[in-house]
Amino acid sequence: MPIPYAKPHLTYAQQLTLLRERGLTVDDEQHALWHLENLGYYRLSGYFYPFRVLPPRDGDGATNDQPRQRLSEFTPGSTFSQVAELYKFDQSLRLLAIQAIERLEVALRAKIAYQMASKHPCAYLEPTLLDPKFCQIPSCLPGEEPRKSNFQTWVEQHDKLIARSKEDFMKHYRGKYELPVPLWISIEVWDFGLLSYYYSGFRQTDRQALASELGVPRNILLGSWLRTISHLRNIAAHHSRLWNRSLTDNPKPPGRHEVDLLWHLAGPQNAHSRDRVYGALAVTQYLLQALRFDDRWKTSLKALVDSFPTCPGVATVEAMGFPPSWQSLDLWK
Repeated sequence: MPIPYAKPHLTYAQQLTLLRERGLTVDDEQHALWHLENLGYYRLSGYFYPFRVLPPRDGDGATNDQPRQRLSEFTPGSTFSQVAELYKFDQSLRLLAIQAIERLEVALRAKIAYQMASKHPCAYLEPTLLDPKFCQIPSCLPGEEPRKSNFQTWVEQHDKLIARSKEDFMKHYRGKYELPVPLWISIEVWDFGLLSYYYSGFRQTDRQALASELGVPRNILLGSWLRTISHLRNIAAHHSRLWNRSLTDNPKPPGRHEVDLLWHLAGPQNAHSRDRVYGALAVTQYLLQALRFDDRWKTSLKALVDSFPTCPGVATVEAMGFPPSWQSLDLWK
């Protein structure tokens, strides 16, 4: 049963005292205070966590299938500087993820606009050009509020983006022309989530046409990867912790000989790689390569992971899902 939250507000100095009492070495007090003042104790708590003591399996009553809850005390030798370095690494990882997603987002806008606008200038408003299931209104019980189809929900989200856009080209369009906005114009204000949502509503043949152009043999794989990348973008764009996070929308792995560069994601033995950020980064790199982008992003990611802070037995590259010798895989060569 939930209980009232009773932890008191602490000054920055009191926060630092609490960390010291719990065993964290504060090797540079001014440096530590700066982080508490400008990042906040609660944001940093996610980076403190792996440095806290992990009790023996029998110590907290957890079964072998249940995660153990770390204690409040820090492992001996843990320092505030190590926590700060881990935060700095995670910040760089988020920025690098956004950089790759920006490239993918722009390329997908161009390809989707080219493919669908050939059918109708405002194809996004034509339910006859989409999968009937996407446009089907769910049934509801007597007395329930009428439900909306995925298409209706998508159009509402789209219209909000168009209405609130402050882009000069949208102001020009609204001032000179009537609505609706042609697809090749409106798509320039869509975010990655809206792109992914629109793709999910394509007819089977159109989904497969785009998937094939991106070197993906089954459109169900591309749909899954776009959802994963959209999830990754939301985490990074909201400045949330990424490095050891378990992603809720994992990329669907390819079947044998479908996508050889991503075969190392398949099978239950590789579930950890799919569950963590590595799986999202791997499918992102595959799509960048299929779109013939240069190797600068891949090179930057390898260099960043090589710079991972040294925190033996506490924070590891493996916590991000990176498999052993990952840089030797053909995807990353």
